[in-house]
Amino acid sequence: MANMAKDLSDYINGFDLSRQSYETHPGSEIRNLQPHYTNAYYKRARTCYLGEGYQVGSDTDTIDAEYNYSDRLVQWHGYNKSKAARAKAESSGHNNRCAAFLEIYLRVLLDKPTLRLLHIMAGFNLATGYPYQVYGYVTDTTDGDE
Repeated sequence: MANMAKDLSDYINGFDLSRQSYETHPGSEIRNLQPHYTNAYYKRARTCYLGEGYQVGSDTDTIDAEYNYSDRLVQWHGYNKSKAARAKAESSGHNNRCAAFLEIYLRVLLDKPTLRLLHIMAGFNLATGYPYQVYGYVTDTTDGDE
């Protein structure tokens, strides 16, 4: 029974914690973009997308990029600009749960046409239970670890 408990402890809500699991293709749907508050695995932001060619030591690590929280972006730039950025991203035809869609959204929202989205982490707010994303990106003024 002890071995079985140890084996089961490697999994939380079906996620194998012994290996990283995230998307690397910008057009692929990101499965865990908005984790539910009952999934304790996401009490800390975890990698759910990492651009091809980039690596992290663990799914809570970051890369050399500028990071911003999704809720702060709307707070700082306003609902109307966020809505306009979302409409532009929707017109691209990409699934709204993929990195390509979110990259367009961020380019318009932040007014940074050269922005490249390299890393997305997802978690939930411990106080409210609402999910959030952390976007890691580079522009012509920030350097990635290429």
